[in-house]
Amino acid sequence: MIKQVIIISLILLPTTSAFAGDGSPPPTTMDVLVSTIQNVVPELSVPPQVSDPNTRLVLPPCVGDIKNDCIVSVEYSIAGGAWSKGEFIESMPLKNLSWKSDNSKTDFNESNQVVFAKPRPDQNFPAGGKTGLWQLRGAKHLKSDLYAVTVFFAGEVSDRTNPTALATKILWNREFKIQIGTYNRNETNYGRVCSGYFAGANFSCEFINIDKFPPNTKFRINANFLKTKSILENSPWLIGHLINTRISTISNSDGSQTLVIEGAPTTSALVQAKFEKTPSSYVTYSTAMEIRHKLYVGDRYPFEYTYQNFLDSQGSDNLSPAEPGVVEAWNLIEKLAPFKYLEQEESWLVRTATVWPSGAQLLDKCNSEKFSSGLLASNAVGTNPRAPIWDPSTKELSYSVASPHLKANGSTNIGFYELSIDQRLAQCLWGKDALQYKASISVTSLDGEKKISTINLASRDGFITFRATGFTYSANAIQVKLSSSSNGAELKNDLPDYVFPMEQISKEAPKIAVTPNASTSPRVIQRTTITCIKGKVTKKVTAVSPKCPAGYKKK
Repeated sequence: MIKQVIIISLILLPTTSAFAGDGSPPPTTMDVLVSTIQNVVPELSVPPQVSDPNTRLVLPPCVGDIKNDCIVSVEYSIAGGAWSKGEFIESMPLKNLSWKSDNSKTDFNESNQVVFAKPRPDQNFPAGGKTGLWQLRGAKHLKSDLYAVTVFFAGEVSDRTNPTALATKILWNREFKIQIGTYNRNETNYGRVCSGYFAGANFSCEFINIDKFPPNTKFRINANFLKTKSILENSPWLIGHLINTRISTISNSDGSQTLVIEGAPTTSALVQAKFEKTPSSYVTYSTAMEIRHKLYVGDRYPFEYTYQNFLDSQGSDNLSPAEPGVVEAWNLIEKLAPFKYLEQEESWLVRTATVWPSGAQLLDKCNSEKFSSGLLASNAVGTNPRAPIWDPSTKELSYSVASPHLKANGSTNIGFYELSIDQRLAQCLWGKDALQYKASISVTSLDGEKKISTINLASRDGFITFRATGFTYSANAIQVKLSSSSNGAELKNDLPDYVFPMEQISKEAPKIAVTPNASTSPRVIQRTTITCIKGKVTKKVTAVSPKCPAGYKKK
């Protein structure tokens, strides 16, 4: 477990006292923070311990005798060119590693070895590694051509009272993360200190301010799963901060499965909404928190949060960017104050979404089929982690995302949304009607403005991929409307890479994020909206060269 010394914010529960812990009055404002930024730090494999039954695994590279449950390759492609393989150099170094006792060291090798945590075959624990450093010679970032690569996940033991017994098996079914980050060996005046502990040991390390990734570069990770392949079947939904994604799974003759994920890095951010503690803001904020609460625990535990709790709180709350209810809560909070960018950087990250318990019913009926995970990729700060909802009457898939309308520099925040899903899982969730050849997307923003455009749809390696681009944020409700193709054309087998349009700087409110409205929202470059009328009927048309439909006149 990593402890970062630099802490941006903490989730603080309301106190019952009228004063903060240091005797000073509680703040009169409330900050709500949402962050998709994850620092590049060394993740470690830890087998079950008597003192800690939770288990974590980081896949080592497939080198030497390690043939399964390992990273097969890390590759890069520049400007759509051929893929080139990187080279594993070493595990990300630890500093000042100290053990409380020699007994604690028996499950581990020296920290500089590829296999850090010794395997426990009888318990379903393979050789465990650490975050690795890979050299991608043709993909140099600002400081070097080294990248820190992590394939990390967690499992649970069958008997928590006796976690180290050979009869106690590990089921890999919990948190799943794949991360690529830029790295530099020389951290002088560049890195930030972190510390961590595991299995009776302490260590220090350094994590880095992420360099910009090289432009027009995609990355691909190829990982093998044998003892751990239940992680592919029990992580029903993945969320990625990357673009131009492709995902595939391959069944191998030895019973293992290979997962391949590729994509280009995109923006991650830390955003903040700050509002006064007033009676009206309490009503709105409390409603937002109640939505989050019920989506987690249902009606099993009552929601209790009084106005006095609100006043006594320490003025800070974290809203997880991929938790149930994030978009619904965002939508309400943004009525109190706009979310503004505090930090922004590039990231390449895939992780499990928090689906339990809300939304899990949509996946339960398909679990027995052992379908591969779906992957939702977006540059949105908040993404609803449940599978899209299918409405057979309207033939629409509904999803929702949220982000500030403007970037930190005042430019329009252009959104994208990619959904890659196993075609069999899509059919199980939504039926054959949802797998047609033509699709359009409608994006309804917080102010009620609705924009409609055609999205790309393709099928490759058994996965259906939807891609919607060019819409603007704030909290958006997305409906993907599917219909039969008029010409019977086959699905595309691939999608061209999307390139963001040139940034358009807002003249209304530079360098801050605001709640958009119909009269002041900046438009996506090269797209224009006109108003068309037919009698008493009014229709808005948005396009590069918009024209009114037949029978309508431009207002």
